[in-house]
Amino acid sequence: LRNHEEESPDLVMKSHMIEEEPPIVTELQEKEREEYRIKLWTYIVKKEIPRMAKLFSQSRHIAQSNNKKVALHCQREVRRWASKSQKHSKESSSVQPRARRVMKEVLGYWRKYEKVEKEARKKAEKEAQEQQKLYDEMREARRQQRKLNFLITQTELYAHFMSKKFTGADKSTEDILKKLE
Repeated sequence: LRNHEEESPDLVMKSHMIEEEPPIVTELQEKEREEYRIKLWTYIVKKEIPRMAKLFSQSRHIAQSNNKKVALHCQREVRRWASKSQKHSKESSSVQPRARRVMKEVLGYWRKYEKVEKEARKKAEKEAQEQQKLYDEMREARRQQRKLNFLITQTELYAHFMSKKFTGADKSTEDILKKLE
């Protein structure tokens, strides 16, 4: 007998590469395989995908939560560092009293500006209201004048017709209307 080591590598590889003939698949077996595939995909779609989507969503939420926490800690550190640097600058500089004075001047200016602006706005609104009131009065006066003119015209016409009826004089309506104008 020969040792396995003594055999040529080509012979060993050829012995492992002998192909077996595939078994003959009937239509019934093919249908069963197809039904199994459909059931498997249905299971995956109904059970596994929603579960994985939920896990993905939870992991994203956890990551966002952790990112927010880290951001808050960073903010605190930056604020603490900034407050420390402010304390050092307050102690060491004489700029602060000047800055306060400038800040008060600016605040005073803006208060005065807002007050003036508010007064101007009120004045403009008041003028607009007065203008509207005058306009309404003028419109009412014109309306009253038209009503009066209408009543006078009607009265004159009535008087003319009545006089024509009693006296028989033939003055035209147009002459009367011309006199009224």
